[in-house]
Amino acid sequence: MIELRNISKTYKSKKGVSTKALDDVSIKLPDTGLIFIVGKSGSGKSTLLNLISGLDKEDSGEIIVDGKSLKKFKSKDYDYYRNRYIGFVFQEFNLISEYNVYDNILLSLKLQKIKCSKNDCDLLLDKLGLNGLGNRKVYELSGGQKQRVSIGRALIKNPKVLIADEPTGSLDEVSGKGIFEILKAVSKDRLVIVVSHDIESAKTYADNIIEISDGKVIYNTLNIEIVSTQSFTSIKSKLPFKDKLKFALLNLGRHKIRLIFTILLICASLTFFQISKNMGNIDIIYTHREALNNLNSNYIDIKKYEVIGNSLGPFERYFNNEDRENIIDKIGSNYLLKYRIQENGEYLTLDYNEENMLAKNGFSRDAYYFHDRTKDRFVISSNTYLEGKEILGRMPEAKGEIMIHSYLADIFMKVGIGEYIEIDETTIVKKSYYYPKSYEELLNTSKYIKLGSDYKLKVVGIIMDDVDEYEYIKNVESLESMYSYVDGIEKIKDKKFMQFLIDVVEPSYEIYVREEFINEENYKRNTRMTDTILVTEGEKSSYSRSGYLNGKLEYYDGNKFKEIDSLNSNEIILGTNYLNSISGGEYNKNLEKFISDYEKENKPKQEEKLEIQKRNEEKLNKYQKEVDKLLKDQENGLRLDEVIEFPQFEKVPDFEYKDEYALKNEFFLDYMKDKDLVGKTISIKFIMQDSFSALSEYKDVLIRGFSVTTDMSFVSDDIGNEAITDNVLNTEIKVYEPDKDNMHKLLETYPIPLYRGMNIDIKIQEFESSSFISHDIISVGQNALAYSKITLYISIVFAVFAFILITNFIAISITGNKKTIGILRALGTKRIDIFKIFLNQSLIMCGISFILSIAITFILKEIGNGIISNYYNYKIELFLYSYQNIWLTLGVLILTIILSNLFIINKIASMKPVDAINEK
Repeated sequence: MIELRNISKTYKSKKGVSTKALDDVSIKLPDTGLIFIVGKSGSGKSTLLNLISGLDKEDSGEIIVDGKSLKKFKSKDYDYYRNRYIGFVFQEFNLISEYNVYDNILLSLKLQKIKCSKNDCDLLLDKLGLNGLGNRKVYELSGGQKQRVSIGRALIKNPKVLIADEPTGSLDEVSGKGIFEILKAVSKDRLVIVVSHDIESAKTYADNIIEISDGKVIYNTLNIEIVSTQSFTSIKSKLPFKDKLKFALLNLGRHKIRLIFTILLICASLTFFQISKNMGNIDIIYTHREALNNLNSNYIDIKKYEVIGNSLGPFERYFNNEDRENIIDKIGSNYLLKYRIQENGEYLTLDYNEENMLAKNGFSRDAYYFHDRTKDRFVISSNTYLEGKEILGRMPEAKGEIMIHSYLADIFMKVGIGEYIEIDETTIVKKSYYYPKSYEELLNTSKYIKLGSDYKLKVVGIIMDDVDEYEYIKNVESLESMYSYVDGIEKIKDKKFMQFLIDVVEPSYEIYVREEFINEENYKRNTRMTDTILVTEGEKSSYSRSGYLNGKLEYYDGNKFKEIDSLNSNEIILGTNYLNSISGGEYNKNLEKFISDYEKENKPKQEEKLEIQKRNEEKLNKYQKEVDKLLKDQENGLRLDEVIEFPQFEKVPDFEYKDEYALKNEFFLDYMKDKDLVGKTISIKFIMQDSFSALSEYKDVLIRGFSVTTDMSFVSDDIGNEAITDNVLNTEIKVYEPDKDNMHKLLETYPIPLYRGMNIDIKIQEFESSSFISHDIISVGQNALAYSKITLYISIVFAVFAFILITNFIAISITGNKKTIGILRALGTKRIDIFKIFLNQSLIMCGISFILSIAITFILKEIGNGIISNYYNYKIELFLYSYQNIWLTLGVLILTIILSNLFIINKIASMKPVDAINEK
């Protein structure tokens, strides 16, 4: 059955001292019988047993088991061999201390997937003299009882070989005798090998005796030629999941304080990781949509910007026909096209009496009756959009008719609206404001209101707003008092006031007109271009606004100042900014010095002159008062002979102080004496004001002269027509969308500019959306993204810390259970089962941390959203609970656990079972 051929084994101590435990040992062992291996301590007896049982490996030689050499054993063969072939009875018992007697004995069978009832186990316990002790914990047993349990654990799996290493070494004589009798009884149908230093017991119970001294066999009663005809077959062993889980829980319970501390720290790491990921992956579209829904605001404005490289220009652009058609195809039917009217580069607006929009203090704006004229937009009347609205009067039918909201009508009545008055060339009319007393009067009056200075409008309809619940705002101190500013962030203090702005004020900026109103031909041709020109001469260049002459202009013609009201073809009049540009900034620098030097020298003279004039004026006033009093007294018959002397005035210096305009002209004329610029030609480019991309270029443009009064450049009528924008400009498209899913799609198609100015490499598109709260959403979103980098760095630190904690906990736990690992390996437990025990332990520990981190992250998410919502006074769900981030965190955690366990457990599990048992 078992044959040892020329076995040698040498051990090295930590100090490097070599000890030869076995030296060229050859033995053939029978299939049955009780064999004693005797010898002095250190002779090599235990080493021989460890090699036979597969707990240790020889240095040289070969052990043959049923015809198969242990050298050819794989790891699974050793597991099976120790589990099925060998039953090992240790001198120190090596029982699982946390298990009771039943569990210790049945563990071997569980590895073999053999079910055994407690009744069957009780029969074995009876034979071993352990009747009724099945539920006892190991630590409650005596030494003899523990050894019997150890024998029971070895016998119950019915091994072919039972090996006992000094089984009575720590027992009294009576207990030892009982153990030997048991071993003798079981040796009838299997091989029992006992290592002992008790020669008398060997003589009493042994069938054969082998004596070892200094690693050599010096006595052997065995005489065997043929060992066995059996062949070795490997069968897998597996520790049941229930027992793996039980071992894991027992291990966790041994160090409760360290376990709690580790769980909390891992939980903190996972929480930071999830928070940072959630902050970095905020869904600004969802946040925006939910905030709008919370405020019952179902509309957004779509705007157009010019794309410059990977960013947007700061100025809004205007929708052309193609833009509108593409957008309308995507947004459906609930939309309004918003328009502004401009002439000469200036927007035409209604003329509110803004002085009456001030609060009681006369400086701040009124909270209820303030209206920002720059937000006024003209929209084409839409029955669909106005469905369900109460309208007083009627909708516009002619191009000069408008329909307004009742809140705007309230503004007219409270602050006054500019009245349109027909005038002729000889009539001078001061500003006149109309104050209607009621909606009916406004609708029925013959008066018109002004648009710009040349156009008249008639209010024919009023959309009735429900403003009853906002009456309290009329008593608010000022508009400014409804806002607060923290770290440059503006917020509205009162949610109801915000609802007032959204439901009442914002819609009031929409002035409804007929489609005929939005007609370019209704308005005068622009005489000023909104874009900029670039003037170049060689490597020098200057930028300026440009326009056409619209009346007389004073300019320098190369000799003197003259007036001009038209330019010939291909001519330009430049501003002094061109002179400053081509001089490298010297023109403005010298001009400032010229003005400064003049003021230093002449300002004292001017001040002295003004002071003398003031004193003379005071003397004259005093004299006049005295004369008036005297004349009055004389009318009453008093002071008839009195005369008042005329005052003596101081001489006023003959000095004329020049104003800044005169000084600029003087400096300019002096500067241009030796400059030969007028009459030369230059190149100009018309460029977009935000991107500075060229629209067109003109070469050999003649410099007609220079203007000192403005920095604009004026060109002839045949230049730059392509740079003139239309008078009627479609600035925004308002979309009404009550369906949340459709609103989400809209915000995806036309996102708010969250990443503008954040130096983030992301595709920028020219069409973007905005809403009343989009500025708030952008602000909190950008702050979250900025802080997400910080939390990400912190999470990485904590993630590394968590890895160290998990690894350290596992290492300590495994090191503390090294002996248990050795016992399990000696019983035939596979490495993978050892790995799974501690993997389960780690999973339980980290699973608790993970669940806690989810709960804490959710709570912190709610707290964070609550703080932001409380700050802005409406619900903002910035921080979401991303399931993707949960799965990512779980995946990272599991990977960390597996790697930690593999690294450490593989090292421990690969140890020889005997070294693990002895905790070397």
